[in-house]
Amino acid sequence: MRIIIMLLVVVLIAPASQAATRGRLRRADAASTVTLKGVLKAPPTVVRMAPIVKGRQPEATPTPAPTPEQETTELRPAKPQTRPEPAPAETAPAQPQTVSKPRGPIDQTLANLIAQPANAATRDKLRAYAAGHAKAEQVAPALMRIGQISTALGDLADARKSYESVIRLTSQPAEKALAREGLLEALIHQNDLDQAEAVYKSLRAESPDHVLSPATQVDAGMMLAMQGRAVDARAAWDQLERTLQAMPKPQADAMRPRLTLARGLADELEGRVDQARAAYQEIVSRQPQSEAAATARLRIADISKPLTLTAPATTAKP
Repeated sequence: MRIIIMLLVVVLIAPASQAATRGRLRRADAASTVTLKGVLKAPPTVVRMAPIVKGRQPEATPTPAPTPEQETTELRPAKPQTRPEPAPAETAPAQPQTVSKPRGPIDQTLANLIAQPANAATRDKLRAYAAGHAKAEQVAPALMRIGQISTALGDLADARKSYESVIRLTSQPAEKALAREGLLEALIHQNDLDQAEAVYKSLRAESPDHVLSPATQVDAGMMLAMQGRAVDARAAWDQLERTLQAMPKPQADAMRPRLTLARGLADELEGRVDQARAAYQEIVSRQPQSEAAATARLRIADISKPLTLTAPATTAKP
């Protein structure tokens, strides 16, 4: 069985009045600077990708172990031979076939820790658990959860370290892909765009069927926009818009303000002030209580000044 992972990803731009785990918007005489920083609610308690629903915490749903019938390989009788074939002079030895076995269910202690609130105390307990176990199937899920909690607490350096450890330890392709996605988020919000792009390419090359969460798709597009690749960014967001149209309306509505804010910021970076203002005003009128709306209001007030997007120089320690 494989552990299915969900990563609640990151709000691109959060209001200036929020705490250390939210983005800051500061005004200057000559320019406005939006500081990017990840803002996650309590990270997922299960390892499964799913759309973000603001204010809802997914529950851990253990997956039953495969039954013996599911692991049985069908045997077919060999065709009878009318005449034996002579053996070749030299026969290369058969190479053993490597099969990736599904990971068994995690123990109850780890399951309970993963289900606890995303705070520093839970992270410390997970670290103690990981230190006391040697098997990758036990350590990797603990480190994955540590990465999620560190991201939620704004400790992006620790999140990055945890996700990198999962990538080294696990032999499960799905788990490795989700760790790369978490690492991608941390790198984007550390403003390490070159390394983020390298991780993104590795993710696409090694896990072509892996579907990024909507929030990660928003941030990946923002990464492209910050690199001056506005056309590629808009193509990524257009694809995400089509994805949102197929999602349940409450989930799509929760994600759309973040997408609209990203589009507005990209327009403002290119000097398309009228388009940016229209995007910000759309957020304020349609989702006035959203976090994106608070940032949009500040951008409307500061839109006459040049915009620079940066990431924080240091991360907040819980």
